[in-house]
Amino acid sequence: MNLRKCPNCNKDISVEAKFCGFCGTQLPAIKPAKVKKNKSSRTIKQISFAAIFLLYLSFSYFTNIGHVITVFYERSIELEIFSSEFQSHFIDSLIYIFDFICSIFFVGLFAYWFKGLRTWIYLTVGLLMKYWLALLLAGLFIFKGQFFEGDWPDSLLYILIIQITAVLIGSFIGAKIAAKFDYSDKKDRTNFFFYGLSKKFWFLMTIAYNPILEFLSKLSVFAFYTGSKSITDVSNWSDFFSKGYFVGVLIVILIPFVLLAVSLKLFAIGIEAVKNKQVKFRKFKIVTFLIVMPILTVLIPIIRNRAWFF
Repeated sequence: MNLRKCPNCNKDISVEAKFCGFCGTQLPAIKPAKVKKNKSSRTIKQISFAAIFLLYLSFSYFTNIGHVITVFYERSIELEIFSSEFQSHFIDSLIYIFDFICSIFFVGLFAYWFKGLRTWIYLTVGLLMKYWLALLLAGLFIFKGQFFEGDWPDSLLYILIIQITAVLIGSFIGAKIAAKFDYSDKKDRTNFFFYGLSKKFWFLMTIAYNPILEFLSKLSVFAFYTGSKSITDVSNWSDFFSKGYFVGVLIVILIPFVLLAVSLKLFAIGIEAVKNKQVKFRKFKIVTFLIVMPILTVLIPIIRNRAWFF
């Protein structure tokens, strides 16, 4: 039983009593203690930081493969290595594949932070993350009165349709995957952390992963060029399928994506070591997977005095 003192006779009485049973004094009512509610509302500052971080991700990663393909074509012209129309389309398909993969990750992150929105919002966010820079530049040109003149190539329409489709499908998958997971940390919901780690940390991690992505992008272009060349050199399609050439081409094309999955797994091991201070070989994992691996990816081509593959 909870007790309190009578203010008149100082006897112990029940907190629920209205009169003292010893002296008959009327007791004042006890006001319930005010419970402070933890304010977890998201501030405009936090939302702005999250938006800037997502825009940075889309700018630094969506454009990577397109830049690598352009460099490949320029280098091919210098070396007088000319690709057929089929090979060019085959290599360009990497843009749609990388757009699909990036959309899964980036829209998935947005859906993790902003749960419970309608599907069309997630799809719109995916398109904005892919085309926000192009839309911004187009808006600036229109604002200055510099309208686009001339005929648009017919191939551009087909490229946009395929690209938009890849982004929408990736955005849909990313949103559905994120919906299955609850917040792993309270700060993820209130401060837009991810896995309990701040955006500053993830900003540094994306910078550290950039050279690995650059290497994998170049490897992907080289693999797709090799695979497309093997296909164009086919003279007998029955031999191509019956003697295992098809499997060989498929393996060459899949190697970059297998390495992509492996690199992400190794990075995840290093990030887990940062978060969990009790993990075995913690310092070794952090240094090896988050520092040494990106540095080697940068230094080896410099030591060899050449860029990777081209």
